[in-house]
Order: sequence, then structure tokens, then C-alpha cells
Amino acid sequence: MTVRRFLLYTPILLIIFLLQSYFWIPTFDQQPRGNPHRLIEYINASIGDASLLNPILSADASSGDQTGDDCPVVVADEDCDTRKRPFVFVHGTYGSGDNIANVAMLFGSNGYCQDRFVAIEYNSLDFENEARTDQITAKIDDLVDKILEETGADKVELAGHSQGTGHCKSYLSDPDRAAKVAHYINYSGSGEVPAGIPTLALSSDNDGRGAGPAFPPESPDVLDVNIGEEDHFAVAASRDAFIETWKFLYGEEPEYTTIQCGQDPGTPVDTLLTSVPRSYPQ
Repeated sequence: MTVRRFLLYTPILLIIFLLQSYFWIPTFDQQPRGNPHRLIEYINASIGDASLLNPILSADASSGDQTGDDCPVVVADEDCDTRKRPFVFVHGTYGSGDNIANVAMLFGSNGYCQDRFVAIEYNSLDFENEARTDQITAKIDDLVDKILEETGADKVELAGHSQGTGHCKSYLSDPDRAAKVAHYINYSGSGEVPAGIPTLALSSDNDGRGAGPAFPPESPDVLDVNIGEEDHFAVAASRDAFIETWKFLYGEEPEYTTIQCGQDPGTPVDTLLTSVPRSYPQ
């Protein structure tokens, strides 16, 4: 009798469990609604701190705060400042365009047009390809030309992180290409850029890569800034990185240092994903 009851009730209990799971567990698309940090909280509860899995999350958690439907409408897409030049980002080893996402959304929160914040993608581990430097340099040049044509801007703001600064250095080695760049931001990378290009060199004490960019001390066009205890990825992703970049480009403190909403909660993220692509092997 006990075996018969077990065989009878076990499938019923399993069906009940599956039904409640179906109606209670939200889909992937539904998870962020109402609480943008729900997925991170789930990961933290399940296997530990999500910031250990994604260095961007550890860059500065407070700079990504949003408050759902109560998030203030600060920047409407049609009201962004088209006078500001496009921003072109080149990621580093094991990186992607997403490495700059936090900074990009903070730019957008201060009136910067999100469709002007763009990044190239490349295989950062393809070291056996002897032509890779030329290929990556060509990709940077193509993106710069494209965004200049689309926006009508005179020049771009160029930024590189880690290995990406080496590719920026290669790009800037040609006078014709360098003439398309108004400012250069070096996030924890190699030094030496052509004279005449105002350069911000960001580094930190906790980078793990030594003293940061090795610019000659007599470089009059280079502003060296140490942002404290940020790690290697956070040198390009943290709120301090955003603040120093904004001050360098525009000569003033940003109005907002936390991510604000656009026309709808989450608009900066949705818009950003169309301009800062994911990283795929190439």
C-alpha cells in the first residue's frame, strides 16, 4: 500500500511544483523590471558576490543606482547635447565595449548623446595574427570616419584601456588620423602619443600593472591622474574614472555622478546596447 501511495502521489506533487514554478518564476526579460539589481541579488544569494564574476559591477556599485518608476527624468533623448564630440573607446585584453558601459551611462545622465558613445570590438587574444595591429587600426579609423560622418562633428574623443591604448597609439602615429582626434584618454595603458593632442592618463595604486602609463615627465600635453584604489578594469569603468574624464574634456564637474533615467527607466541601458556592442570572437 505504501509503495502504491508513493507512486500515486509523487507525480502529483511534481506536477504541482512545476506549475508553481511556471507561474511564479519570472522570465529573463521580466527579472530586471521593478528592481534592476534583482538578478545580481539572485547571483549573490546563490553563489557569492556578483562583482567577483564581473569587474564592471565592482567598479562602483553606487554609480549604477536607479530607483525604478521613481527614477527622475533628467535626460530626454531628443534633448541631448549635440555640441559634444563623439566618444570612441578601444577595450583591452579579455575586454569588450561593455567595459565602458558604466561611464557611458553616466555621460548620458549628464546630457551626452548616447548614440555618440561607440566602441570597436576585436579579438584581444589573437596574438599569432601578424596583421592584427594593422587590422585593428583600420577598424578604429573606419569607426571614427563613420561617427564623424553621422554626427557632422569635427573630431572625436578617443579612449583606450590597457591593450587598447597600444592600438590607440598605433592609430595616432599617423598624422592624418591623429588630426581627427581632439582629446585622448589613456586608461591604464602604454604611453607616448603625438605632441599636440591633450591627453588624460588615468592610473591607480591598486592596478596591479605597476605605476600606470609611462609618459615622459616632460610631456606638456599629458595630465596624469591617480584615482586611488581602483583595480585594473575599474580604472576605465568606475565613477571616479567618469568624473576625471568629464572634467578633462569639459573643464567642469559633472552635474550628476549617479546614473539617471532617460525618457523611461532603463532607457540609457537600452540605447547603450545599440552603440556599444557585445564582444564576440573574430
